[in-house]
Amino acid sequence: MSKQFWFQVSNDYRSGTSVYTFEKGPNEDRDEDDSDYEDSAPEEAFPITLPLPENCRIYVICEYPDYKIVDYVDVDKESDCKKVYYKMFSQIHDCMPFVVSGYTSSYKEEGEYPEVPEEIKNMKDIQMIEDLKEEMESGDNVYFVIAIDEDGEEIFTEMLNFLG
Repeated sequence: MSKQFWFQVSNDYRSGTSVYTFEKGPNEDRDEDDSDYEDSAPEEAFPITLPLPENCRIYVICEYPDYKIVDYVDVDKESDCKKVYYKMFSQIHDCMPFVVSGYTSSYKEEGEYPEVPEEIKNMKDIQMIEDLKEEMESGDNVYFVIAIDEDGEEIFTEMLNFLG
């Protein structure tokens, strides 16, 4: 079994590069009164079909030139998915993902990249990330992750690297 998602990567001067995930395509038939109508993908979103895992899975996806699955990591419990993502991120950047602490007068995000906690440092390195690290650091391609459960429900979607 599998499930299709639509992704759109965008860049904003206030918050940087972001990825948006949609479960409905831009051309699906639906009634305009449907409350989920606004949650459908824009025309420029790109579809990817993801095979469903036994428990949970984190897919690494490359955005350019065509969205494609690079690899994945199976995770036993949904509660461990964020830890695995944090390990992936910290292997690339030697820090944790950006934490917003406020906004400037022009609504640009302010914050910091926290240090990696011991719990994440002590986790085993993820070989796939080691193999892709140099390419990810180059800034030429955008990589992101999506974690899904066995029913194909999105747990989260997060950026893995940033545009140059």
